[in-house]
Amino acid sequence: MKYLAAVPSSNQMGAELVLATGRPVLYMGGFGGGDAVVDAGDLQTMVAAGDLRYILYGNDRNSQQGIAQWLNTSCSIVPQYQQSTGKPTNSAGKNNNVLTLYDCQS
Repeated sequence: MKYLAAVPSSNQMGAELVLATGRPVLYMGGFGGGDAVVDAGDLQTMVAAGDLRYILYGNDRNSQQGIAQWLNTSCSIVPQYQQSTGKPTNSAGKNNNVLTLYDCQS
């Protein structure tokens, strides 16, 4: 595997994973999560090539619809893992920034 995992950004678990493991992590949204570094097709190609297996993805405002659709149809949710970013995003204070770990082994 080329990457330990793909994550939304350096700020959303990326830096923590690199520091904890020393392994490369793909930042799908760049440093802050606002740049579209990869799309669903790019992720699918990396999974098929054996470069990537795990993708940590969430439903925040920066999520790309194509990636979410691909993950839901092509990958399995790892039920033991769910990570909150701790940032409430709606007027009720509900945290919509929950990250889900997907196993995309082909």
